[in-house]
Amino acid sequence: MHRFHAKELVRIALMTALLSVFSLVAIPLGPIPITLQTAFFLFIPAVLGARNGCVSICLYLMMGLLGLPVFAGGAGGLQHIFTPSFGYLLGACLSAPLIGKETTNEKSFWPLFRTFLLGLGLIYAVGIGYAHWVMNRVLETPVGWGTLIIMNLTTFLPLDFIKTTMAAWVYLQLPNKYKTTATQHR
Repeated sequence: MHRFHAKELVRIALMTALLSVFSLVAIPLGPIPITLQTAFFLFIPAVLGARNGCVSICLYLMMGLLGLPVFAGGAGGLQHIFTPSFGYLLGACLSAPLIGKETTNEKSFWPLFRTFLLGLGLIYAVGIGYAHWVMNRVLETPVGWGTLIIMNLTTFLPLDFIKTTMAAWVYLQLPNKYKTTATQHR
């Protein structure tokens, strides 16, 4: 079992806090709001690495489920599991190990951007699937796959493309001492 060093814990806490703050600003757009979460879902595992990035995002998820107002627009609580947007949070937890592993020591934009897009694709796949389940089974509001996919591709993807570009650019601007390196990667 791996023990966390104090420096790792501080970095995890800082990234979780930043994710929480940037999730508060939300533009409501139907059942799924627009936030800056997406950029941080990509950025955090790139900076912290696969394990610590996943811990940070899962800690954020747990904080929200425990009732802290950290989800989009200041929402929180266990009932959030039954909202259409919760699947995107689960997708972020699942994409963190992939992003963290693939971005270790990345120094050029296009390979990093490609990895971020792959992570974004996983977030979308889980999010759309979960939204479909919640809308059709839990909320009993029939919504077809095509409608959900088109809504995501036309409404959210253009903005998420910009946020992905921004996250990659910011990551590449960080000095190496703030990034997890291959020797620190576990």
